[in-house]
Order: sequence, then C-alpha cells, then structure tokens
Amino acid sequence: MSGAALGKAPDEFDGEIYYYAFHTYDEALEFSNTIDGSEEPLVLIKQHEWVDEPETGKFTHETGERLTEWRVEWLNIAANKGHTNAQYFLGYCYFEGEYLKKDSEKGMFWLTIAATNGHKEAQKYVRTDT
Repeated sequence: MSGAALGKAPDEFDGEIYYYAFHTYDEALEFSNTIDGSEEPLVLIKQHEWVDEPETGKFTHETGERLTEWRVEWLNIAANKGHTNAQYFLGYCYFEGEYLKKDSEKGMFWLTIAATNGHKEAQKYVRTDT
C-alpha cells in the first residue's frame, strides 16, 4: 500500500493517466500542496472482499485480492461507522506512521477498538488479556 497523488505534474506519459507513489502520507501531501493542479493524496488499500456493482442496482459480493484507492477521510468515516477493517487500517497507519503522520495515541485508540471488535491483526498490537 502506498500513498499516491494525482496531478498536473510534468507529463511523463504523453497524456496518459498516471500517478506518483510516495513512502509517506506527509510526502504525498507536500507534493499535493506544492504542485499546481494536484489532487488530495490517496491511500492504496488491499482488499480481500468487496461489493461490486456490475450492473446498475445489481450488487455482488466478491472475494480475492485487489488494490483500490481511498481518500484518507473515507477511512475515518468507515472507522467511525464501525467497520473493523477500517478501524484496524487507520490505527495501523497512525501507530506505524505509514501513509499518515505518526500518532501513537490515535493509532492505539483505533487498534484497540478494532481488536475489541475481533480483528485478529489488531489484536497483535493490543494486549487483550482478560
């Protein structure tokens, strides 16, 4: 997973759609703020399941692996609505300082919520002895 910013940076691909990948959210945000025409940074998320809409109004449950782009605020919205994977990923990003500015307190907050909700990876970060 990498942060990415889309924008009107020097066109290295003759008009084709392209993006730049960054190691940290801060780098992507700096690029976004300094390059005219750039969009807000995105986070690439690896999904193991999702809902697809192959036809208008027809939804299917899909499984496998895919990368999809999310805005950072979408993670906050999803985490606040109780989506355990979003809680884990938001916590991980804050705690490890990957894709977002490191904030151990916020990270542990979201990791603890995800762990309490049964997320196995989050439980590795949080001691859940009872």
